[in-house]
Amino acid sequence: MMTPFLLILLAQTAGGDAFPVGDALRDIVVQLLLPFAAGQAIRPWVAAFMNRHQTLSSRYDQAVILLIV
Repeated sequence: MMTPFLLILLAQTAGGDAFPVGDALRDIVVQLLLPFAAGQAIRPWVAAFMNRHQTLSSRYDQAVILLIV
């Protein structure tokens, strides 16, 4: 979450145009915080399934991380 704020600080000190703070914060919320909150909200309903299928969920988790990186 610090990256947009550092970019704002550096862009303003370097004489660049003002960085749209609202857009950066909205993007962070939509891409990171919203999926996290949704996952936490549905956890009571899917936790038993995920525990029963630990191998599948572990491989899925690792594949998602690999795609992100």
